[in-house]
Order: sequence, then structure tokens, then C-alpha cells
Amino acid sequence: MAPDAVAPAARSSGWTCSACDYVNRDGLTCDRCGLARRWQENPPLDLPPQPGWFERPAGWLSLLHGAGLALGALLLIRPEVAPWLALAEPAQATQVALSAAATLAAVNRAATERLLHDVALDVPDRAAAGQTLVADARLVPYARVQRTNVTLELVENTYERTPGRNGGTNIRTRTRRLERYRLVSGASLPGRRASLFEASFVAPYPSPGLRDVGAELQASVLSAFAWLVPGLGEAARNLREHGGVWVRLTVRVGPFRRRVDRRVTVYSLVEDGIRIG
Repeated sequence: MAPDAVAPAARSSGWTCSACDYVNRDGLTCDRCGLARRWQENPPLDLPPQPGWFERPAGWLSLLHGAGLALGALLLIRPEVAPWLALAEPAQATQVALSAAATLAAVNRAATERLLHDVALDVPDRAAAGQTLVADARLVPYARVQRTNVTLELVENTYERTPGRNGGTNIRTRTRRLERYRLVSGASLPGRRASLFEASFVAPYPSPGLRDVGAELQASVLSAFAWLVPGLGEAARNLREHGGVWVRLTVRVGPFRRRVDRRVTVYSLVEDGIRIG
């Protein structure tokens, strides 16, 4: 049933208007003052106006990264324009790729911040293996949004070591989806009102590979150069916080996406103690 629809049984029952205390026998609006019945039963939240593009930091970041992308692309094609700024071709291509990714991420963030006032996910901090854990999601758009998709997933992120060159090892991140629920598919959500969703998952048994010291060291190295190359700071954070069991909320509005992850510590009693993941 659509968010604004009213069941036939509800339309035929009487209701009292909260504005003028008139008792209406039927109808979607008050016969005396014209107040909508939906407005009374599901009043809008007191939210600030929808922000402009540059009223959020992400809007300015999209402009900054876009300028870096344009300059980097120019130096990649015509390095003679500013030879004192141009890098070696492989390094310049890497800078352009990272700036493009950062620009897309900032544009996506700015767009979703203008569309969605609140995107919240509530999950338990810990759960025993085999126990049911309930995830609650809350979405509050500034105005009615169309073509909305909402999914809740339970994923397990691990690290994997693979042989590298010169006898070294490479650290790769792997993600395994355990459960997934599509709660909304291509629907519209009402503006200035909370849309609530819930999904239940079964907590998995802790797996090896949820933590890796090498990944922590790599993340520290990337963080040191985050000021120089856009995107390295985000890559370092993702690498450092990758391992574990996570509940993931994904909201898509048209081409834009907002994702919220919450980690759940899972544990299991074994013969020699407690295994924690």
C-alpha cells in the first residue's frame, strides 16, 4: 500500500479534527475547517528547509575535487602547459583517477545530504553466534523522493594474504554477503516524515581473518599521504576498519546512494574459551 493511501475501512470510520474539534462522519478532510485527515494522523516533522548545494561541506569538496580532476587531466594531456606542476605520466594518471573517484563520491554525498535529512541504522553491539539480531532503519527525506530502493544486508569482511613479488605477501580484502533483504524497490517515500524498516538476521560464527596487523600498517602509510593525494584518507579508513561482521543499510534515490554500516561483535563459546569476531 502506498504511504499516502488510506484503507477503505478507515475512510468509513468517524474521526475528530484536532484543529476545530469537529466530529467528521467520513472523508479525507474536515468538513468544517478543511484539515487533511492524513495531516492529523501522520503530521510532518519539524525539519529545517532543504539545504542548498553549497550549504554542506560535500558541495564544496565536489567543486575542489572537480578542479583537481580538470587540472590533472590537462597536465596529463598537455604537461607543457605547467611543467612545474606536472608529475610523471604514471603518477599523473593515478592522480586523475583518484580525483575522479573523489569527485564522484563528493557529488554523491552532497546530493544525498540534500535529499535525506536523516539516515539512521540501529543494531545490537554484540550477538552470540546463532542468535537472532534485529536491525532497525530510519529514513527522513526533506521532500517526497521517487525511485527509492532500501536494502539491509549482513556481511562478513575478512583479510586474505596472497603471495606477492620478491617473496612478499599482498593483503586483499574480501566481502561475503550472508543475508540480504530488499525492503523497498522503486517506490516513493513521503517527505518530512519518518519511514521505519526492520530486518532480522542470524549472527554467524566468528571466522579467522577478521583482523590483520599488515592491514593496519598499510593504512597508517596511506594516512600519512592523505593530504597529498585525494582519496587516500578514505582508502586508509576503509582498510583499517574492514574486518568484522557488519549490518549494512543501503538507500538509493535515483542514481545516488547513501550507505551506513554498523559493526556487530559476534562471539561463540568454545572448549578453550570464547572466540570473538
